[in-house]
Amino acid sequence: MDVARIFSVPPTVVGITDNATYSNVDGESRALVVRCLAPMARRMEQAMNAALLTAEGRKRFFVEHDLAGLLRGDQKARYEAYRIGREWGWLSPNEIRGWENLREIDDGDEYLSPLNMTELGQRESGREDGDG
Repeated sequence: MDVARIFSVPPTVVGITDNATYSNVDGESRALVVRCLAPMARRMEQAMNAALLTAEGRKRFFVEHDLAGLLRGDQKARYEAYRIGREWGWLSPNEIRGWENLREIDDGDEYLSPLNMTELGQRESGREDGDG
């Protein structure tokens, strides 16, 4: 337990599985990324940006670790998030496919606009005289 505390890693990472269940191991995996790997990655990014890029290069480029893949979660949670983003119009099919490492599709850069989402006042002006 002391090793885990020293390195800020969850106990399951160093093999202590006394009270481990699927749900708390999943939470600990996220904690490993957020509390241990992300701060380490930030320090490495800063050092690499300073050492590898010129002052002019830093105006256009930067080094960044993408830890999103480690935080993706289970397939059901991802697909539910994609469905919500797609239905509400802030995700396109090609964006979703890109995150799942799938090829782009034709017309996959289009966004949906929910039919029931209109500006206030436009509903009334769009009605015919005989409507409710």
